[in-house]
Amino acid sequence: MLSSVQWFSSSELAAMALPDMPCTKQGIAHRIEIENWLDPENEGKSWRKRAGKGGGYEFTPFVLPLPARAALAIKAQGVKPVALEEEKRERQDLWQRYEALPDTLKARAEKAHRIVMAVEMLVDAGCRKKIAVLQIASMEGVGATTIMNWYRDVRGLNRCDWLAGLAPHYAKRSEQVECPTEAWNILKADYLRLEAPTFNSCMRRLEGLAKEHGWELPSSKTLKRRLDTLPPELLTLCRKGEQALKVMFPAQKRDHAVFHALEAVNADGHKFDVFVKWFENGKETIVRPVLVGFQDIYSGKILSWRVDVSENKECVRLAFGDMVAKYGIPKKCWLDNGRNFASKWLTGGVQNRYRFKVRDDEPMGILPLLGVEVHWATPYSGRSKPIERAWRDLAGDLAKHPRFAGAYTGNTVTSKPEN
Repeated sequence: MLSSVQWFSSSELAAMALPDMPCTKQGIAHRIEIENWLDPENEGKSWRKRAGKGGGYEFTPFVLPLPARAALAIKAQGVKPVALEEEKRERQDLWQRYEALPDTLKARAEKAHRIVMAVEMLVDAGCRKKIAVLQIASMEGVGATTIMNWYRDVRGLNRCDWLAGLAPHYAKRSEQVECPTEAWNILKADYLRLEAPTFNSCMRRLEGLAKEHGWELPSSKTLKRRLDTLPPELLTLCRKGEQALKVMFPAQKRDHAVFHALEAVNADGHKFDVFVKWFENGKETIVRPVLVGFQDIYSGKILSWRVDVSENKECVRLAFGDMVAKYGIPKKCWLDNGRNFASKWLTGGVQNRYRFKVRDDEPMGILPLLGVEVHWATPYSGRSKPIERAWRDLAGDLAKHPRFAGAYTGNTVTSKPEN
């Protein structure tokens, strides 16, 4: 008696040299075509698509002529007991895996088995399989593709084993390979540096140390994944620095409405990206002039400015005097951290200067004498002063004006234009 799990490909049928059957693959293909072995109504019964690499089709012995089926039955009688034992052991493993599942997964398998058996009942009653699948799918609220995938899962199994075959096949999560604590600390210390070495170079150095100490390391991919799980802020700070870390956070939104006109001002200097001819004391020199300006924070208006060959304390003092003479004395002033703004002529007596030593006997500067509350911008942080935004507009509108064509030099050496 033939086993109900026998499926043969066309090449396997040709190799068996069965009676009344061709002995070549081409001959089998011709027989498949003229006898219509691939009848859609018999899919899953007498033929099926072959799973795995290569594809193709597989057939049951019932598509063969009677002499070929008889010969195949005689060959099946000679199946070795070892093969039968192997098949029995596979079935036991299948059901043992099913019994070990939790009740929730067993319930999913029972639902799938009930739907598949309903389709089989309609097919046995004479309904086409495709129509039966669509009908049951609409009634049960599942997709037709899902049902066909369930048929794929039970392909090659006896019907009595379909319930176990429809159970979800979840593999057990592999145990995480432990990395020696000392090796992990060495890898992190090497990788989390401002020089930003590549992971591969760090891994090569670690593997060299592992040979010396006899450490057993996980794979490089595993260690790289563990490094990537570190907080992104930590990775950025250690490999790119504080400035890159600041960029990760949202920009501060200032509300200028808390001030009124001339309550708070800020000042800064700007070196023009233009070469000009500067005449002084009868001499002509080529310089990039510097603009020092004071801006009202509430309105954004530039209140006063002075232009000089450099950013110096006299230029700052004159620009401040112009603002006071025309508009009045502000209450608060945010200054740049440069030496010229922190000059004792301007801010002497202010206790929180970043520049110069603060002495008890030093004279008071102009701003403290006038009662101006002095604040200092964060060093190396242009975003701390609103006037930097005005300088950017000035650099784009003025320095690149057509009248300065040929004199514009760019803000860095690498951005200098060809002319």
